[in-house]
Amino acid sequence: MTPAMNIEARNRPLIYWSAPVNVRVGNGFSEAIFGPETALDYLEHRWPTRNGPHYFDALRICRAAVDRREPPDFARDAFIAAGIEAGMLA
Repeated sequence: MTPAMNIEARNRPLIYWSAPVNVRVGNGFSEAIFGPETALDYLEHRWPTRNGPHYFDALRICRAAVDRREPPDFARDAFIAAGIEAGMLA
């Protein structure tokens, strides 16, 4: 990525879903996820099971939504499916 492209990517507005998705990591508090950027962070760094077809679909689709190649709510649906698969929905 060129420096100009990197600056452009950082200056883009955040993408929001039509409604938040509530997840719970372990026995912690419920947390609201409002868009694909945060969902992708959860999937990459906080997700308890890093396998399963819905997990991999959510990774791919959330990345595409962040890059504006897929609609945000398509990524939301994929994230919900991954949450159900992992028992993460609050």
